[in-house]
Amino acid sequence: MAGGVLGGAGAGVLADRVGRRPVLCIMIFLLILAGIGTAFAHSILAFAVLRFVLSTAASSTIVTSTLLLFEVTDIDHRALFCALSVSAAGVASAIYRELVMAFIRDWQMAQIVYMVPASALVLAVYLMEESPCWLLATARVSQGERVLLWAARVNNVDQDAFKARLAALRQQIKRQQQQLEHGRGRSFDAILSDQGASRSFSGN
Repeated sequence: MAGGVLGGAGAGVLADRVGRRPVLCIMIFLLILAGIGTAFAHSILAFAVLRFVLSTAASSTIVTSTLLLFEVTDIDHRALFCALSVSAAGVASAIYRELVMAFIRDWQMAQIVYMVPASALVLAVYLMEESPCWLLATARVSQGERVLLWAARVNNVDQDAFKARLAALRQQIKRQQQQLEHGRGRSFDAILSDQGASRSFSGN
C-alpha cells in the first residue's frame, strides 16, 4: 500500500524531470526483479522490502504509461483510450490471477508466472519512443520532430503536409521562447529599477 502511494505520487514528478521512457524502463526492470525475487525471499523482512519495491514499480508503471498514452493520443480518442487502457488492464490482470490460482498451487511458482505478462513490457518499451510532448516542452525540438515524423510515417500521414505543420510548430515554439526570454529580461529590468529606486529613496 505504501509503495503504491509512493510510486503513484513520485512517478509523475520523476517523469517530468527525466522523461517518460527512462522512468518506464527503470520501473519495469524493478517490477520484474522484485516480482521474481519475492518468490525466493527467505525472511519476512526481505519479503516485505521486495513487496514494497514491487508495489512502487507497479504503480509507477501504470501512472507513467497512462501519462504517455494521454500525450500521444488525439483529443477525440484520448479519454476513450486512457479509460480502456486502465480498465482493460484491471480486468485482464484479475482474470489472469484467477487462472493462475486455479492451476498452480505452489505460491512461489505462481509468483513467477505472475511476472510473465510483465516481461512483455520489455519489448514494448524497446519499441516505444519518448513522448513528443515532453520533448517539445523541454526544448528538445529536434528529437521531438524525429519522433513525430516516425509517428506520421507509421500512421500513413502525408509526409510533405506533416513537415509543413512541423515547420509551423517550430516557428511557434521559437516565438514562445523569444517571448519568454523577453519577459524574463523585462522582469530583470524591473527588479533593477526597483533596487535603484530603493537606493534613491534610502539616499534621500
